[in-house]
Amino acid sequence: MKRIALLCICQALSSMTALSAVAPYGLKDLESSSTHILSGKVSAITSRTQKSKVETAFGVHRDRVYTVKLAVTKVSKGTGVKLGEVVDVLLWQPSTRMPPLPGPQGHTYIPKKGDAVMVYGRQQPGIAFKPIMPNGIVLKGSRAHQEFLHGAAEAGDIDLLKRLIAEGLDVNANFGMGTPLKYAAWGGHKEAVQFLLAQG
Repeated sequence: MKRIALLCICQALSSMTALSAVAPYGLKDLESSSTHILSGKVSAITSRTQKSKVETAFGVHRDRVYTVKLAVTKVSKGTGVKLGEVVDVLLWQPSTRMPPLPGPQGHTYIPKKGDAVMVYGRQQPGIAFKPIMPNGIVLKGSRAHQEFLHGAAEAGDIDLLKRLIAEGLDVNANFGMGTPLKYAAWGGHKEAVQFLLAQG
């Protein structure tokens, strides 16, 4: 009898959809995966809790779904969006997971009213965008935003370094294993090291 019960449990577990957490994207992957890259200021944010559309395994699974109103100040990629236009940005995070299951944890950052953000997303029906999960929405000037510069230095990508520095990222920001200069040196990228030294 115990063997039958164990077999039934194993069968039930094997039929469950097992999703895993999603690793953050690098900047180049965010850019290539996006239909639109928008910058803007959050003018309003609303949220509601609903049955999860992501986690469908046995149990009680609810998500907090956010609608962010973004006043667009810059369109770096994509068409059909005008400067000054207000678009919807759709985000989510898990609210309840019973039993607790590993799986996608939604968007890592939920902005507040007044935040200046960049959205790497895909257009949805109407004038709505879903940021690439988990890190397709970034607070400008935040550590997550600054990490793009460190990643470009580690990869030795001088074109990307130039663009990010022009956007105002701090060439001397020190966290993790050090400054972007140290990341470029550890990556063995002599040209990137010389470029960063010239930036001060």
